Amino acid sequence: MASDGDGKAADLLVIFGITGDLARRMTFRSLYRLERRKLLDCPILGVAADDLSIEQLVKQAHQAISEAGEKVDEEVFDRLARRLSYVAGDVTDGALYGRLADQITKDRRPLFYLEMPPSLFGPIVDHLGEGSLRV
Repeated sequence: MASDGDGKAADLLVIFGITGDLARRMTFRSLYRLERRKLLDCPILGVAADDLSIEQLVKQAHQAISEAGEKVDEEVFDRLARRLSYVAGDVTDGALYGRLADQITKDRRPLFYLEMPPSLFGPIVDHLGEGSLRV
């Protein structure tokens, strides 16, 4: 994972837009392949507006990987699924970032990945900067 200015690697991947088209077409398959090669070594916190349970998100991930043509090794997928957690909310609503801060403990070094329309990048980064979340 990427590191910040002090050389310490990120240890949490936060994906805004985890239920969107890009995640379904590419991200879940990429994460699965990293897990298969034992190169994924951190939790993944998904963020999206869809009101889903973690079980529903895991089911979507499995379906996306299968539909992408991957032969799913269930042991590998189970390792990936155990890494996943999820927070639902509107990325333009400041309350979402309070819930995110509750999930991201102070000792974590998150890497934020934005799979959102570019018009939402500014509001997301502004909210991350306003709260106790590091950017």
